[in-house]
Amino acid sequence: MTGARTVRHAPGYGTGPVSGRDSGRVSVLVAIALTGILAVIGLAFDGSAHFRMMQRAENMAAEAARTGGQQIDRARAVNGEAKVIDVEAALAAAEAYVDSVPLPDNVTVTRRAERVPDPGGGYDGTRLKVTVTLTYQPVMLSLFRSGAMTATGEATAGLLTENPET
Repeated sequence: MTGARTVRHAPGYGTGPVSGRDSGRVSVLVAIALTGILAVIGLAFDGSAHFRMMQRAENMAAEAARTGGQQIDRARAVNGEAKVIDVEAALAAAEAYVDSVPLPDNVTVTRRAERVPDPGGGYDGTRLKVTVTLTYQPVMLSLFRSGAMTATGEATAGLLTENPET
C-alpha cells in the first residue's frame, strides 16, 4: 500500500485543554519571561559594575590624596621650619596620579584636589582633599534606560609631623 499513512491516536486526542486553539500561548509566556530574565541579568551586571566603580573612585581618591600628601615643602623642612605640604606640587601630584590610572573605555574621570582649611578656618598646610568622580556608561541597562551612572570618591590626607600617640 503506497500513499498516506494513517496514524491512530488514543481516544480523546486533540480535545483536551491543549488543543489547536491554544497554540502560541507558550511563546508569549517565554517572551515575557525572557524579557524579565534579561532585565535581572542587566541589573546584576550593571549594578555590580556600579559598586566596583564606587570602590574604585574611593581607592583612587585615597591614593591620590596620599600621593599629594607626600609632597612636602622641602625648603621649609630642611631649614627647621614647620613641615607643611607644598600645595602646588601636591595638587599636581594628586591630579597626575588620577590621570595615570588606566580605566575601561566606557568610564570617564573627573578629579579635583584642594587644600583643606584647619578647624580654626585658616590654612596650616597639613591637609589635602581629593575628589574623584567616575562616570560609567551601563552596558546592559542602556537597553532599558538612557544616561550614565556616576560614582564619587573623596579622601583627605593629613601630614603627620610627629609619631602618633598609641
